[in-house]
Amino acid sequence: YIHAEDTRCPFQSCSNTYGTQGCTINCESKQFPLMDPIIEKRIWKLRLNNLENIPKNAFQFLEITNLEIECQNLKFIDDEAFANINKLDRLHLSNIRDISLILNKNKLQFLYKITTTLSIFNSSLNENNVLSLLDQIKTWTKLEKLELNGNLFKNFIYDFNSFQNLKTLSLSDNSIETLDIKSQMLTELNINKNQIIKLDKEMFKNLPKLERLNLESNNISKVFNDSFLLANNLISINLNRNFINYIEPNSFCE
Repeated sequence: YIHAEDTRCPFQSCSNTYGTQGCTINCESKQFPLMDPIIEKRIWKLRLNNLENIPKNAFQFLEITNLEIECQNLKFIDDEAFANINKLDRLHLSNIRDISLILNKNKLQFLYKITTTLSIFNSSLNENNVLSLLDQIKTWTKLEKLELNGNLFKNFIYDFNSFQNLKTLSLSDNSIETLDIKSQMLTELNINKNQIIKLDKEMFKNLPKLERLNLESNNISKVFNDSFLLANNLISINLNRNFINYIEPNSFCE
């Protein structure tokens, strides 16, 4: 049962509903909303759409399942914006015009023991600035899913072996032509909507636990019988919307 505009939810200047899993809050203002006295800490989804600033302790004491920040005009994030947050399962950042606001001074460090999913979409990440991000989050002990869709990658090369629990990596909707990823833990890799032309047998050799591979909407024309030779645990391969004109016999089975 859901109530509209429930007074138990924080950020009363925003629209909200209240349900069994907590508050769902949608904020459209440019200024960060006043938190108000907290009656209900449980936030199922907090969506911030037009913010220009995120102050210190912006989310303190809250227990958030989904935090979505979609703010292309974001100009300032306090170094301790994410400090003292009790719970934040999934953080989704999108359309952040100046991604250095997030990357500088390791502002996400407060999430290293609590966040399971990090998504950064359409925020001009590239081969250079992503290294700063990955170095900051590789110590996150609970991170299971990393999504970096709709950015500016052309060549993606990284050793994820220091990511202890990373199971899913999504690099969809970039311009990736070459890929070299190492991970002993990764089970799912999404690289659909990229510019991959050739499947080298070396491409997946350092992903021993890979089970699901999405290669939809690339520029692949040929599949050889050694293309997936070293990916011994693959269960599912999606090659839809490519330009495949040749599949060598025994490409998908011994």
